[in-house]
Amino acid sequence: MKVFVKSRTDGFRRCGVAHTREGREFPDGFFSEEQLMQLNEDPEITMGPVLDDTEEPNLEDLAEAAGKAIEDGNTIASGAPSVEAMEEILGYSITSEQRAVAWAAWKNGNK
Repeated sequence: MKVFVKSRTDGFRRCGVAHTREGREFPDGFFSEEQLMQLNEDPEITMGPVLDDTEEPNLEDLAEAAGKAIEDGNTIASGAPSVEAMEEILGYSITSEQRAVAWAAWKNGNK
């Protein structure tokens, strides 16, 4: 599976690669399992799978990201989590519709 990796600061090096704030995709097999664990555990790094057009993000993961964004104060005027904050947490892009579904799921699970 392709993975998307970005760092908090441009040029941060991990696993032999200088990462950027914008992030980039790496092909399947680019990193070893050990390197993927190092990246995942590094607080400077945000990473996640790259979904192709046929894959849908897991609703549980989306709802968790919505809750984290809200807890961190990253909301829009309506109180919904910002798409950008959720993308930062998830490590991949989502739509505003996916955000809305995730926010509803998070609210229903936290009543």
